[in-house]
Amino acid sequence: MLKFNEDKSVLLALYKNTVQIYSQNIEYKGCITCNSLVIDALELSNKMVVVLCDDKTVNIYNDKVLTHHLLLTKKPTSVCEIDNQILVSDKFGDVYKFKIDEIPLATEDINKLKDAIAQNIILAHFSVINQIEITKKKNAIITCDRDEKVRVTRYPRTDIIQSFCYGFVELVTSCKCEEINNIPIVVCGSCDGTMRIYKIENGEEIKMKQFDKNDVVIIYDVEVMNEELHILVGIENKNYCIIKIPIIGSNLGEMQIEQRECIIKGGKFTKDDYIIYNSDDQLVFVNKNQKINIHTDGANNSFKNEGILYETLRKNISPKQRFINIEDEETEPQKIFKND
Repeated sequence: MLKFNEDKSVLLALYKNTVQIYSQNIEYKGCITCNSLVIDALELSNKMVVVLCDDKTVNIYNDKVLTHHLLLTKKPTSVCEIDNQILVSDKFGDVYKFKIDEIPLATEDINKLKDAIAQNIILAHFSVINQIEITKKKNAIITCDRDEKVRVTRYPRTDIIQSFCYGFVELVTSCKCEEINNIPIVVCGSCDGTMRIYKIENGEEIKMKQFDKNDVVIIYDVEVMNEELHILVGIENKNYCIIKIPIIGSNLGEMQIEQRECIIKGGKFTKDDYIIYNSDDQLVFVNKNQKINIHTDGANNSFKNEGILYETLRKNISPKQRFINIEDEETEPQKIFKND
């Protein structure tokens, strides 16, 4: 996975149990080493880096030194920042909000907040949340989960659901927010082989692309450039493509698809190019044909560098059985909801 900071001056590449840090021109700046696999990471507006790990920890680093840490009750899945606070989703379907100074110092017990951590929950799903995103205007939280749901929740009034984005019939892998002529949209991918674009305000679907029905579609980045909506789409363990859609007033025109025969683990648009993280563990500026091997400083070779494989998480069961007796890989039961 690749993650830019807000002004795209710092690029984070997740590699096994490390976060490899680069400039926007992929000049190497060092690494952060963790005790277990890294799930997600983000450079905050205060230049600290928050790292989510497979051992259920949330770790915060200042200049590559661990300063704060926290143990969750479930494995975290995604992180983002809003109002100088961090939002963290987990495999139980909860989203937590933390101020940095609420999180125990690295010199304190990592379990310090464990008994009171539920007080930090601001919203919840009945399923594993795969990704959380914040709208450009910072007034809504987008969450997508394992059970076809994409939810838009108002912020800071997270007790109010703005809309649902319907249409998917399998796990939703990813979501990315953008605006077209001041209209907020979200682009989502799914294990049902589709990419869908919705208006955030009312959940209206405005565009859909059907790939092969068995494809696992992952949205890596979305950006408006030259009056076009550009979407970087990965097909898990297969290939990727760039989709360009003309913006016509408040509407979208016909899709133009540029197919690329390369397996990728991540990708990001830059000002005049885009970077991919390929299956050979290289960072590549595609248009410039510039590439470097991802640095392996601090990496533990006992870990694999596969990232999240959504194909292994998809569930081919009927909707009526969707929430009955679901258990995660830790063999602890999920929240149970039975249909009438």
